[in-house]
Amino acid sequence: MKNFVINLESEVTKIMNYQDYQTYLQSDEWKIKVQKRAAIDNCKCCMCGSSGTMNNPLECHHITYRNIYHEDIYKDLLTLCRNCHRATHIMMNRVTSPDGRKGWKDSLTFSNHVLAVESEV
Repeated sequence: MKNFVINLESEVTKIMNYQDYQTYLQSDEWKIKVQKRAAIDNCKCCMCGSSGTMNNPLECHHITYRNIYHEDIYKDLLTLCRNCHRATHIMMNRVTSPDGRKGWKDSLTFSNHVLAVESEV
């Protein structure tokens, strides 16, 4: 198993720090949004169509963090299986500028914390 590191830098720190974000993900408010989004997506991954398994459960992905706490479940969230969710985060961390800046590094930070994403590569 290879370990990919994604540094999420950004505007999110204007709204919350990483610990607050983790707390939010455990809240009833977030869980209701996840359930509603999953229902919209027919409880299937929007990328591969998987219904999820014990080892590859469905998860809810923030397309943007700009609306944290006030997510529009139709525009800001997406149901993905864990494998596709990891692949999405890895893809978003690609080099996106000639000066070497990477995807989310220009727009999404959680108080300089680093999120490690494991991938079976």
